[in-house]
Amino acid sequence: AYFSWLGGWTPFLPATSGFVGTTEITAPDNWHVTSQGIIQEERVEVGSKTTTFKVTKPCYYSLMAAEYKYKKSQIGNIEFRTYFLDGSSDKHEFYEENLAKALRGIEKSYGPYPYDYLVVIQAPEIEGLRVLGSSEQGMMALGKFASSDDYFNFPILVHELAHMWFGNWVIGHEIAVSETFAQLGYFLALEDVYGEEIMRRYILN
Repeated sequence: AYFSWLGGWTPFLPATSGFVGTTEITAPDNWHVTSQGIIQEERVEVGSKTTTFKVTKPCYYSLMAAEYKYKKSQIGNIEFRTYFLDGSSDKHEFYEENLAKALRGIEKSYGPYPYDYLVVIQAPEIEGLRVLGSSEQGMMALGKFASSDDYFNFPILVHELAHMWFGNWVIGHEIAVSETFAQLGYFLALEDVYGEEIMRRYILN
């Protein structure tokens, strides 16, 4: 299962501003499934596993499910989860550390992170489609190129992270509302983490 724009599958309630509440999703017991919300419970039965998610702010749903390596921790008051298809045992901490720095840089200008969860998912490869990064409310899907073990692809990941404020939380009909402000969020984080000189050099080049 994939993000809605990847799979052409968009589950939502028509004529609403999104869903608030809990959902239960059942998958094979050797799979991990993820969707919007924080995890309330994981219930394993013979051959299957049901995960309950709680959503406190309106959103539309996406989900992914596969035989993921899954880990959960906290970045401040944000539930941070990673779902990788491959990689080392340190991969979760590597992404947590780098995303925490970027979050602080964006929050200084854009305000608190809008959701109580941040989910990073390695998207299964789809024939004929090269995915770099995609962002939907509280969740980021990354292609293999952008989900390396030892290289944090700052331009892709932090642009997608900034979409959590513009494009996912503040949604507009003009592309400037999402893409321009997401890229500005990336520049703000780049300056905060690496300094003004690096940020301006990136813009110039």
